[in-house]
Amino acid sequence: MEIQKGIKIIDLALYLTKSRTLVITDSHIGFEESLNKQGVMIPRFYFKELVLRLEKIFKKVKPKTIV
Repeated sequence: MEIQKGIKIIDLALYLTKSRTLVITDSHIGFEESLNKQGVMIPRFYFKELVLRLEKIFKKVKPKTIV
């Protein structure tokens, strides 16, 4: 979905088409591990889900830069 000329929303990222820059947001990498270290036991599924979402993004665009 193009939100403005040259800026697309692709799942959890923005893609700047002119500079071929992918801006990834809200990834929360390490969140599950951090909770586990604090004694909060939660099922570990988010990381796998995040990897799948990123794979889908990279199938749609080939960024030159990732932020």
